[in-house]
Amino acid sequence: MKNTPHSPELAPFDLAAFVAQFPLFARAPNGIANLRALILQLAVQGKLVPQDPNDEPASASLEKIAAEREQLIKTGKIKKEKPLPMIADDEKLFELPEKWVWVRLASILSISSGKNLTSSQMNPKGEIPVFGGNGITGYHDQSNIFKPTLVIGRVGFYCGSIHITPDKAWITDNAFITYFSEENIDLVFLSWLLKSKNLNENDSATAQPVISGRKVYPIVVALPPLEEQQRIVAKVDELMALCDQLEAQQDDQARNLLEANTAAVQAVTKTPIPSPSPARGEGSEDAQENAELLSPHPLAGGGLGRGGNAWQRIATHFNTLYGTNLPLPSEMRRGKLKDRTVALENIAKLRQLIRELGLKGKLTDSDATHWQWHSFASLGDNRLGKMLDQAKNSGTAVKYLRNTNVQWYRFELDDLLEMKVEEHELPKITLLPGDLVICEGGEAGRAAIWNGEPIVIQKALHRFRCYDELFNQYALLCLRTDVESGRLAEYYTGATIKHFTGKALKDYTILLPPLEEQHRIVAQVDELMALCDTLETLLTEQRQVAADFSAAAVLAVTA
Repeated sequence: MKNTPHSPELAPFDLAAFVAQFPLFARAPNGIANLRALILQLAVQGKLVPQDPNDEPASASLEKIAAEREQLIKTGKIKKEKPLPMIADDEKLFELPEKWVWVRLASILSISSGKNLTSSQMNPKGEIPVFGGNGITGYHDQSNIFKPTLVIGRVGFYCGSIHITPDKAWITDNAFITYFSEENIDLVFLSWLLKSKNLNENDSATAQPVISGRKVYPIVVALPPLEEQQRIVAKVDELMALCDQLEAQQDDQARNLLEANTAAVQAVTKTPIPSPSPARGEGSEDAQENAELLSPHPLAGGGLGRGGNAWQRIATHFNTLYGTNLPLPSEMRRGKLKDRTVALENIAKLRQLIRELGLKGKLTDSDATHWQWHSFASLGDNRLGKMLDQAKNSGTAVKYLRNTNVQWYRFELDDLLEMKVEEHELPKITLLPGDLVICEGGEAGRAAIWNGEPIVIQKALHRFRCYDELFNQYALLCLRTDVESGRLAEYYTGATIKHFTGKALKDYTILLPPLEEQHRIVAQVDELMALCDTLETLLTEQRQVAADFSAAAVLAVTA
């Protein structure tokens, strides 16, 4: 924001107050990463250190840089670029501090590609790092630069990334070598100046992202005096160190909460469900053996009794374990877990605990003495779908379900494909409402209950139609619980790609209560899962409020 003759003076930036708010910023989604970016923005706007009236103005440095560049052009070391337009007022994004100057990057630096070096040409025994589009890509025994150098990623997903090399390095043609006046511009400050511009946002809109001088040179930046650049570098180092400390503290706290929840859950489930071999199947000899194990959970009747201390530990620390919206430890923030919090991860384990306790009969007032082990072969009819073979298949083209259409408890039907099916094949491969659909491969065992119009399935799916003594939702609960616990993996085949074959599904055994009890267990689990859903919704809303507050605070700080 610029001051105009009619606008009020902006209040001076309060660095101490800003630093005091670090923990608050850090707790917002992507908090510490955003905090680091905010520090860079404040740095390049001159808000982190006071201006010194004794500093030589940046305009004087700019004159020296221009003279140096003119000499380099004369000697043929760099080429003369086409003149760029004057900097317009709408390109000046903030009020310029005293002795600073607006410049286009073309006025202070030039870039050129490194030299090609394929992975087969590298000597992996060398100690000289090779820099590509996103930093170090390998090692070599030769270098093509011999001092710390600022490198800009040129091509690929990470084009525009900024790195500083050690004294010796090899820069490939996937990156730019940056040349500038080291007597007038601080190397580290320049790296932050470029990082603050998010150069990857300026990549060409092509299948292979790429940036060039044509994109880089017109960018407008604010250049401070050299002495102030150096003070800014020192202050940014100090603030980044505080971010490091804060991140380490957050990581430690997050790990402690995850470990505490794991210990609390394990204390409740310290007596596991026995895992019989398929041979034990329907034998009633195990009923008495399992009676004590499957006795009702003490909390079901309102008292604590045996095992009550473990539940009490969870109840006492519930808000801490399941209400702390800290990000996961940095080493866990990858892929699907990138934006996940400690609370959501702990709630996932709480869900798993609820399912396990349900199958142990500890959520309902159960008489478990009559529960017996049964194989799926005795509890329903299992069929695999039709082999997909366009060369051999004939008949009428119909839509079908494949593995990717089946998710836990639901179906994704927006990309159904078609295959040809003969009339006589339909009874064996058609789903009817109430059928359990189970993945044979992929995430083997993943399942959902079909309640739509009749549809056929491909061979990567099982259709399991329950007999009267098995409630389909109870069967689904068993599958989900045993996938999570790893018990179902005992039935998989395949060394790398796991399969849950038709034979394995028939051999799969579950502990079966009476039908009415199955319904009560499922109802109790569903009720508790709904509470988990509500808790997750509240946490998500809380996290959004934190994100909105953080964004407003950033706007206030940078305005």
